Amino acid sequence: FCGEIKVNAERLTNPNLEFSDDIEPFLDLYREIGELAPLAIEIEWDQVVTAYETASTVVLGDPESEQKALAAIYSTEKSAAAVDRWLERNCAVDIGPVFTIVAQGG
Repeated sequence: FCGEIKVNAERLTNPNLEFSDDIEPFLDLYREIGELAPLAIEIEWDQVVTAYETASTVVLGDPESEQKALAAIYSTEKSAAAVDRWLERNCAVDIGPVFTIVAQGG
């Protein structure tokens, strides 16, 4: 898991999402790495993936789909912060900063 995070850190944190066809490979990368996630972080990783999947369904200009994506992203702030802390502690990888609306303690 840590090795895959290190090798793919740039793709995970700074994806090249220029076209809509770029989204699914990005999600696949998160899913594939998630299959290797240790139990200690598996639930949080999956929650982040689900939020990205929801965000990928946004129809620009459709307030309902935009709200759904925002709600998914906001609801996973705690998970994203937990993943970031776990990766720093256990893999010596910093994928941050993780921006949150509510401060997340470590």
